[in-house]
Amino acid sequence: MWESEYSANKLIFGNGVGDTPEDWYVVYKDRNSDLLAAMVCIVAGGGIALEDAEKDPHVITYEAHIALDGMPFATIWNFWTWTKEGKMNTLLGSASASNILLIKKAEDLFSPTASL
Repeated sequence: MWESEYSANKLIFGNGVGDTPEDWYVVYKDRNSDLLAAMVCIVAGGGIALEDAEKDPHVITYEAHIALDGMPFATIWNFWTWTKEGKMNTLLGSASASNILLIKKAEDLFSPTASL
């Protein structure tokens, strides 16, 4: 199902990025809407070995998109167990967002600091 309806890419990062370079993500893009449909992640580090993290990956599906100032935003997030074959087996929980307000950010909010 996932391969026919969604484009997927695996994201990995180099040393010094994220908690550990062993973390990885798979993102699924809906072929019709071009919106983010789901993201799989494993989180290693913090005492969790890569082998253990890969035994229990999870996927978040993003649904019920709305437009906020022209930007798509998923108002429902569902959290599932996931297998390497792309199967979502068990719904673990859900989250929803409503009454969303976008605020103008300070221009330098995401600028690197001098120490970087």
